[in-house]
Amino acid sequence: MTNTSQSKRLSKPKVKFYIGEDGIRQAFRESGWKDSCKDTYVMWPTKEMVGVLTPEFSKRHSAQRLKYNVRMHIIRKDTDRNLDKEEESFNDLYHSEGWTTNREIRYAPKDASWSISYWIYDDMCLFASSSGERFAFIVYSKEFAETMILLWQQMWKNSKE
Repeated sequence: MTNTSQSKRLSKPKVKFYIGEDGIRQAFRESGWKDSCKDTYVMWPTKEMVGVLTPEFSKRHSAQRLKYNVRMHIIRKDTDRNLDKEEESFNDLYHSEGWTTNREIRYAPKDASWSISYWIYDDMCLFASSSGERFAFIVYSKEFAETMILLWQQMWKNSKE
């Protein structure tokens, strides 16, 4: 006789680590979009992350999201409020369909500052440094993702449109 609670726990969580800007982009490529997941939750220092990923990479990655009809729930830094007006070099990205469609954005409180983004998608969490350390890692774990969503929701409640 199989214990149903045990059978639900048979997943094998894993962590994968990446180094450098190329490694960060590889982490995003490897954590591709899925038909089964329709929502993703992000803490995103936008200006810094686009600087690491590049506008071209970010635009392609965002366009892929639309093919799977995934809705993004994004928390950005308060200082990222007017990037579409301030960063002309990123205009092609900031006005692209993948960047502007099927998403909801809030801005963190003014005193909130961070340089590591995290992206919760299905049963995985991708963390990426946008500062000097330049690394990323992905945690593949349902329990970890559930806990990170709970923490994300607390910041969401304290953020503004």
